[in-house]
Amino acid sequence: SHSWKYMLFTSVSYSYTKDDINWLEAPLDSNNIHYNPLALISYPINFGSSQNVSFNLSFNKELFSWWNVYVDCGASYDKINSSTIKQEINRENWGYNFMVNTDFTLPYKIHASGFYMYYSSNISGTSKDNGWEWFNASLSKSFLKDKLNCSFSLGGQLFKSKRYDESTYLHTISKSWNKDMGMQYSFSIRYKFGKFYQNKQVQKIQTEDFNDRAGGKTSGGSNQGGGK
Repeated sequence: SHSWKYMLFTSVSYSYTKDDINWLEAPLDSNNIHYNPLALISYPINFGSSQNVSFNLSFNKELFSWWNVYVDCGASYDKINSSTIKQEINRENWGYNFMVNTDFTLPYKIHASGFYMYYSSNISGTSKDNGWEWFNASLSKSFLKDKLNCSFSLGGQLFKSKRYDESTYLHTISKSWNKDMGMQYSFSIRYKFGKFYQNKQVQKIQTEDFNDRAGGKTSGGSNQGGGK
């Protein structure tokens, strides 16, 4: 990993996993139950070995006093080698990811922010998905000396309304689809009740000098040097 002026960060990583644990999904088949291709059972096994090589680049900077931006992007290569009891599994995949988060401080104490994240396809064991994304934007403003805050936000998926996952093992192909609920909107009002006080600093008690407390008097009771 490397940092340039604490605003541009780069990293390269490699990992190797032996006896990687993954879940297999196969038709139900045992000595007591007849073979049924429509009934599936999932169970964990030591799937074999997996390798991952990834590169990541991120940027974080306050471009202006009113604008801050954070960007993160990367690419990764995954490879799985496995030899199960019934099938040899060798898979590989290239994946990409991108994320941006930005904040604005606008006039009249209006705060705006935007967020977007995207992940491409990914593999895990015998399954592979088509990736996912998420988007969110918000506006907020404070009133009455920052006691009242009103905010509006919307979020959802912009380009990919469906997420697809597929798992293949032996002669069984399992597929699933998840559909996004669509764009989501929210509006909130927050009000701060009561008063806020600044914590007082606790001052350290100063130890008085013995002569000051005694008023400069000697043990015989006479006043030395105009004592009090």
